Amino acid sequence: IRNLSKQEAVAIYYRDYWTPLRCDVLPPAVAFAVFDAGVNQGTTAAILDLQKAAGVTQDGIVGPATLAAVAAGAPSDLLIDFLAARGVRYAFSRNLSTFAGGWFRRLSRASLFAFWLLGKG
Repeated sequence: IRNLSKQEAVAIYYRDYWTPLRCDVLPPAVAFAVFDAGVNQGTTAAILDLQKAAGVTQDGIVGPATLAAVAAGAPSDLLIDFLAARGVRYAFSRNLSTFAGGWFRRLSRASLFAFWLLGKG
């Protein structure tokens, strides 16, 4: 890790998080929030929270049904529901007492940036 170049890090984030989460086809603000959740909580948790927010079956795969539901909804509503689901996931984690401060700070900062992006779109 110490010798990892920025270019190598970007390639890892793109390959392991951005691509599997299908961030390239999500609204930009939602893509950012989902990507950040994927890095922090794992891609499966991020997908399940996205599917919960979109109101589709939670199967852990960003497939046609998930993408159609995302496209059909208002990005602002989806973002609010996704961020809330992410917060609930933190709140019910067995590691809450150890990591709550950092997790909720991260969620707050990610939320502010995502809503800033939403205003730009």
